[in-house]
Amino acid sequence: MYEQAVTKIQFAAPRQVRVITERVSFHLAPHDVLLKTRTSIVSPGTELAQLTGLQSVAFPFDPGNRAVGEILALGAAVKDAAIGDRVFSYAPHWSHAVARRLYVRVPDAVDELYAPLAGLAAVGMTSLRVGKVELGDRVAVLGMGLVGNLAAQLCQRAGARVVVGDLNPVRLQLAQACALRQTVDVGQGDARARILGDWRAGTGRGGGSLGHA
Repeated sequence: MYEQAVTKIQFAAPRQVRVITERVSFHLAPHDVLLKTRTSIVSPGTELAQLTGLQSVAFPFDPGNRAVGEILALGAAVKDAAIGDRVFSYAPHWSHAVARRLYVRVPDAVDELYAPLAGLAAVGMTSLRVGKVELGDRVAVLGMGLVGNLAAQLCQRAGARVVVGDLNPVRLQLAQACALRQTVDVGQGDARARILGDWRAGTGRGGGSLGHA
């Protein structure tokens, strides 16, 4: 058992966020590791839904489930990691947390500020796998938040012809900066017709309403 003062981001009640510090006793199962968190990432859709009550949770609630941390202690059966390793895991917004079985070493060349994005990319990858996207497929991704942007990039890397759409022009600009060149402002005109027009024409202009970097 390891006892540690832990600082947490916590949703105290709907629309109420606080930072607290309390002592926590960590019990490591054989395949667990104890982490000192270095970086965690907010999942905007999920966590805002929890904070505002759109998604039902029991308050007080500790949000977050994607972070990079330094290993402080190892479970008795851990053979593929060492104390001091920097790993990605599904951990909350805590200063210290236990990674239960799933933890992946972060390569030295990867900035830990960006490493937690791997968790959101994994969500985006689900659409690729479930949709069975293949070389030459035509894919439209609507919603250019973090998950949508990453899903579109993954589809494009799989060889699909990708068109992305959003109501927010800033998100569309970011999509273009991520090499998602064919963008549609879905708040203007018939977005479906413009997406189909882009694919049929093969020009990426869809009647003049697609944006290009």
